[in-house]
Amino acid sequence: MRGLFKPNIEKMKIKKDTEGLIKALSNKDYGIKIEAAEALGEIGDKKAIDALVKFIDEIDSSERGSSTLKQNLIFKFLLLASDTREGDSINYSKNKSRQALINMGTGAIDYLIELFIGGYGSREAIKKILLDIGKDQIDFLISSLRYKIAAYSYNANSHKREKLQKLENLSNEIIVNMGRQSAKLLSSILKSENKKDRIWAAFMLGKIENEQVIKDLIIALNDSDKFVIKNAIRALSKVRSKEVAEALVNVFKTKEERELKEEARIAIRNMGKYPVEALAKTLKDKNKDVRIWAAWSLSEIEGKEEATTDLIAALSDINWEVRKFAVNALAEIKDKNVEQILIKALDDDDDRVRHSVFNALGKIRSKEVKAVLIKSLEDDDMYIRYPAALILGEMGEPRAIDQILKCLFESSNPPVSKELKDIKDILHILVPESLLTHEIVDNVINASTYSDYLETGYLYEKSNSGIKYLCDLKSPITSNLLNLVVKKKDIEVTTAAICANEEDYTRKLSFQTQRDQALKELKKRGNPSYDPGLYLKDKI
Repeated sequence: MRGLFKPNIEKMKIKKDTEGLIKALSNKDYGIKIEAAEALGEIGDKKAIDALVKFIDEIDSSERGSSTLKQNLIFKFLLLASDTREGDSINYSKNKSRQALINMGTGAIDYLIELFIGGYGSREAIKKILLDIGKDQIDFLISSLRYKIAAYSYNANSHKREKLQKLENLSNEIIVNMGRQSAKLLSSILKSENKKDRIWAAFMLGKIENEQVIKDLIIALNDSDKFVIKNAIRALSKVRSKEVAEALVNVFKTKEERELKEEARIAIRNMGKYPVEALAKTLKDKNKDVRIWAAWSLSEIEGKEEATTDLIAALSDINWEVRKFAVNALAEIKDKNVEQILIKALDDDDDRVRHSVFNALGKIRSKEVKAVLIKSLEDDDMYIRYPAALILGEMGEPRAIDQILKCLFESSNPPVSKELKDIKDILHILVPESLLTHEIVDNVINASTYSDYLETGYLYEKSNSGIKYLCDLKSPITSNLLNLVVKKKDIEVTTAAICANEEDYTRKLSFQTQRDQALKELKKRGNPSYDPGLYLKDKI
């Protein structure tokens, strides 16, 4: 007679009637089976857990309702595996539940991922279970993650984007944790016909940093898609070897896109001395652009001493950029012969190269270099005198003061903010406080530039206040500075066109008002002449 009545699952759960609940798992009604499974999970003793583990293995997937029942059991097992309490019985149920999910393999993966997205159970517990399943089912696991990522990426609203981020983080963590196993799979995906798959595989290989797939990543540098190549370069940048270095240097020769060459340069920069030999050979390439990238990279990496001979030869390159980067590289090589060669490079016919030579010599700072820089203070070209004066100023040479101030006022273009800071710092180093106070230096700079309001064409107010300050302060030093104001050149400013139908607009900003103001004040003072010796009397 008892079989004619529906089992009272709630009553059995309260009484902890494990035997009755286990018997209810055999009921034909799937609703009762689910309730019994839920109750057994809540009871959580060893006999109940063992029954659930056995039951889930015996579920016939072809029966109606089996999918719902299995999902409910997966959820129950996950909650048990996520239990943070301690105790023999609890630990037993946690381990058994975790093992049951692992044994389910691919049957549990999709639903566990959904539970992870929904925030059910322990995030770490799910990740560990998926990792254990992935030891034997990595292809299915990664395919499932990627399928769900693609599903949530389609027409993603804010809610979907939040879930998508969780999925991507989970996927990345699992792939990185799987290490060699995932590297092998990703390497095979690099050969996929789908470019999105190849891009993703190259990206993830960069995260796992596995040296077993180097050859596949090098082959990926010849991919038809630039994003695959970019990710392959980034992945290879974490491997220090001569083979990889040669492959990355070869990007300069084989790729047209600047962004790919830039990626290769950044990767090479982080590889120590491994790329030196390949870069030195590339300095002789017939293509000037290839030589430029090679010289640029050599200027940034360690161990460039091994390429000294090739860098010296590059100082005769027909292209000024190659010569400039060769100078930058040689500047860091501590060698007396290199110093003499750099001094000779001051005769280069390109101003930009000579400017780099000055910066290079500034790092050396020997007596010979100092003598060359002092001689350069007499050069007719202000753009030679100016960097020489700045370097000498940093070296504490008082003869630099006069040229620094002259260059400031002679410039037809306003100095950029860094140059202003350099000038200010050097003047404070060189000139005694009794002669040129911080306040005077600030006002000298204000008097010499419009710096801030060039875009709108308004005169920079401080230029007027700077002149007024120099006029009010009666001293031989300010007379010198007013003489320089009189020679200050006007500035031409070009504003780029906003659209294709317009032309660039060039206008002149005049210093005439300031020049007139300075002339008027000098006349009051009896027109004193400019005397550079005034800056040096406390120095000699």
